[in-house]
Amino acid sequence: MLPTQLVAKLVDHGSMAYLLATPTTRGKIAFTQALVLITGIVLIMALTTISGFTGFYLFIEDASAFHTARFLQLNIGAFLLFFAVGGISFLISSLSNDRKKSLGISGAIAIGFFSLDLVGKISEKIDCLRNMTIYSLYAPSDIVSGTAKLGLSWALLAVIGTFAYFAGIYVFKKRDLPL
Repeated sequence: MLPTQLVAKLVDHGSMAYLLATPTTRGKIAFTQALVLITGIVLIMALTTISGFTGFYLFIEDASAFHTARFLQLNIGAFLLFFAVGGISFLISSLSNDRKKSLGISGAIAIGFFSLDLVGKISEKIDCLRNMTIYSLYAPSDIVSGTAKLGLSWALLAVIGTFAYFAGIYVFKKRDLPL
């Protein structure tokens, strides 16, 4: 929802015209909006990580039951997943003039990926459906068990997110806005 409010909602409501009337370039406006989204994701994941550590130290007495490195890997992987999904949603928001359309398309993609991943987990016969989504790049059970191969999946999530954010900024700079 946030990527939609950062770009498409401003275009839809006419507020973007006011921002563009200032001596700021379209690229700077789009970059700033992307940075707001990324900062929000970083803050959420930082608070989640800090809360996890705090909860462990306050409530769990057996220190050997907690694997700090794996917990950090879980949170880094989750950040990268949210970064990629946020980037895709930001790109869609940058392409759209209508807030509802942007929200609908972004939601359909995110829920579609999630649904394919979920259905793919039901049976090994349709496991290939999982590989059609970016959610397959985040395997929390493999991270917890210590069997995850994180390099490639983390790199792919980072590339997808980075590409989507920069593509969203580029598209926003070049497109005609109905102001």
